[in-house]
Amino acid sequence: MAGCTVTGALLVLVLFATSSVEAGVSLEVEEGFPLRPTYFNFVIGKGIAATRTCGVGDNGETKDEVLCPNELADDTTCLTCNNADSYPIKNAVDGNTSTMWVSPRLPEAPDLQEVVLTVDLCQEYEVLFAGLVSGPSHLPGVWVLERSRDYGQSYTPWQYYVQHEEDCRTLFGVEHSAQDQVAAQDSTVRCISFPDTNTMNTRILSSLLDRRPGLRFLPERPESLVEWTLATNVRFRLLQVPVVGGSGLSGNESDIFYS
Repeated sequence: MAGCTVTGALLVLVLFATSSVEAGVSLEVEEGFPLRPTYFNFVIGKGIAATRTCGVGDNGETKDEVLCPNELADDTTCLTCNNADSYPIKNAVDGNTSTMWVSPRLPEAPDLQEVVLTVDLCQEYEVLFAGLVSGPSHLPGVWVLERSRDYGQSYTPWQYYVQHEEDCRTLFGVEHSAQDQVAAQDSTVRCISFPDTNTMNTRILSSLLDRRPGLRFLPERPESLVEWTLATNVRFRLLQVPVVGGSGLSGNESDIFYS
């Protein structure tokens, strides 16, 4: 549970959660909105870590690099990283939209583009929504949301996100979950496609309760549905940048990075 007092800046990660141990949390049922919780963004100010950050080399040494989001970028739009504090990961959870975390320049090979972001919620919460907000880079084309219920000792997949439906089977060995397809069980790990991830300065906000069979019992919540939402730690595994125009982002002159 180290790092629970971290404060910092841009809301790149979005987690709306209701505490499983906090009294007064309510659930409302409305037509068209089966679950409307009293929710809070518990990511702000929580401990967070990234496996890679611009300005830092693989061995922890200072590394100078300039990242340009597109081939037309100039000195005013390129990002300069010259130390660990240029665009640190704490910026992702301080709620300040004028700051951000930035990864290093990524290799062109898709299997070398993984960056892992881990959030310590410091206690167990019912997490209802999770998402990513991008800066001057594209949202990841492939990523996995994972959770831990034992304070980071172990993680299991919570939801898969891909750019193309066929990636569900190819990359994760599961079937694509259609938008209107109800999961077989409350604990079924779904694979969701977001084809429009090649847009900068945008976001994905995804419900962890969407299309769960337990929703039909609302306002009562079956134990299986509650269990599905519980987490002490949340991990975002950013695996690949999106494919644009039939090829990776490296097909143009822009630098490849997450932010």
